[in-house]
Amino acid sequence: MLFAASCLLCGDCLDRCSLLADLGLMPAEIAEAVASGQVDERLLAAIQRCDLCGACGRGCPAEINPAEVFLAARQALIQNGTISPFEYDVMLTDRDWQVRQAAEDLRRVTGEV
Repeated sequence: MLFAASCLLCGDCLDRCSLLADLGLMPAEIAEAVASGQVDERLLAAIQRCDLCGACGRGCPAEINPAEVFLAARQALIQNGTISPFEYDVMLTDRDWQVRQAAEDLRRVTGEV
């Protein structure tokens, strides 16, 4: 997750994604929390809930795609045993909500409200 180190902490991704906005963490902070083993229940839930749509990364001045940070976080959490690969099913439970939310976020970002 070294690419998160180039995060400028500008908050643009938080403006583009309601999940990140609710979490209130930048990609660099998420990557640091995962790397240091400081993943609380709230962050774990967000990592599992992200639908990886990429809306958060559109227009990022550092060209970071936070969805890639979430994907790398999932992989790291599986590798270190925090979550079981079988729990991946849980990450798709709210799929209908995620698709609707991603579409709303994308419309807001592109101005197609």
